[in-house]
Amino acid sequence: MKLRKIFLLLFLTGILAVPVATIAALPTLPEARETAKKEGKDILVLCVGSDWLPGTDKLVAAFEAAQKKASAGKLVWAIYDDKENATDDERKTLGNLPVAIWAFPALIYTDNEGRPINFRERVTVRMLASVEKFSNVCAKKRAARDAFWNNAGKAQARERAKLIGQGFDAFLNGMPDAKMRELAGKYKNKIEEIKKADGDDSTGYHFKYTFWYQPFMEGVIKKNNLAKNFDANFKYIDAKLKIPVLTNHQRQQLIIGKYKTALEQDKFGDAMKFLDAAEKIDPKSELGISCRNQRDYYTKPVRLENPEWDGRDTRPRWTPTSVAVSQKIKTAGTYSVEFRHRGGQTLFRNPRVIAGTKVLGKAEGERRKFDIAVSSVPANGEILLEFEMRGTGWFDGNGEIVIDKK
Repeated sequence: MKLRKIFLLLFLTGILAVPVATIAALPTLPEARETAKKEGKDILVLCVGSDWLPGTDKLVAAFEAAQKKASAGKLVWAIYDDKENATDDERKTLGNLPVAIWAFPALIYTDNEGRPINFRERVTVRMLASVEKFSNVCAKKRAARDAFWNNAGKAQARERAKLIGQGFDAFLNGMPDAKMRELAGKYKNKIEEIKKADGDDSTGYHFKYTFWYQPFMEGVIKKNNLAKNFDANFKYIDAKLKIPVLTNHQRQQLIIGKYKTALEQDKFGDAMKFLDAAEKIDPKSELGISCRNQRDYYTKPVRLENPEWDGRDTRPRWTPTSVAVSQKIKTAGTYSVEFRHRGGQTLFRNPRVIAGTKVLGKAEGERRKFDIAVSSVPANGEILLEFEMRGTGWFDGNGEIVIDKK
């Protein structure tokens, strides 16, 4: 685990001293699972590392205190001590976590079969003080899930698939899509039940709980774009967008597939409309904000802070760009304007000198050096050099704008 390795490195180098914590006499994960099966109870496990995670003693003490205050007999409480220097015997009794944890300390809530309901990473002592609230919410969601799945056992075909899907919704809805997919992936038998009961996925639940953005972009969108089979992308996405049970995030991701396809077709206007459509689904979400930023990146003019540019200023399309040149152009005359490269390749065209809305002089064409005849220069007001600029690749080039009067 990356976080664990960082703490271990600090410990070994003496920068951070981590005393080995004494783990309380709470059950290990395998012991908790055995008890949970016998007694039909859910499990709440705290994941720590007694020989590498600072504050483990305090976390365990808070967890124990919460257990003593909790309603008696409702849960099996357990500790997962992921020691860096565990003995072979300790590793044998450790057990396997039901989900991958990337940021210790963590809490995991499972049913009595050890299947995960929810988990939290980077938990704190303060959070553990109210851990019963977390477990109560998980218990309610697990009960709602079980009610749907019990009814599914009595149903057939499409109705069975729908009830299994609603069971997933009962404990997964509202979670980030990556977390939802992580947890749903631990119920492969249930996902397979949906597929068997609803072969054409008329409920959409099999797609909802198996959809993954990266394979979608690589295996569908990119593959069809390379084959110039653009209509296949739009047809596929339109069909999936009709699924009523999808999350907003999934709808946004599907529409981004349309955006990528439109860009590949060089239909820039359509591509921007697709970004707008994805943003409007949930403007405040991370993906909604990303769509807005991407649209602005493509469509808003660039204003340079000084007569220099680099890859941060360039765009893959011709973009109106400006820079203040009042200190360089003070009187009428002919000026040499050179876009002098230091490295890479950036394209420039159609520069003009303006004051407000008045064009003082201009040149046409695409090259690196221009002569511009400036007819007059007002005594007051900002003088700007406007031009169109376009990058040509991942580096895009950098350089300075040199202006000399002839």
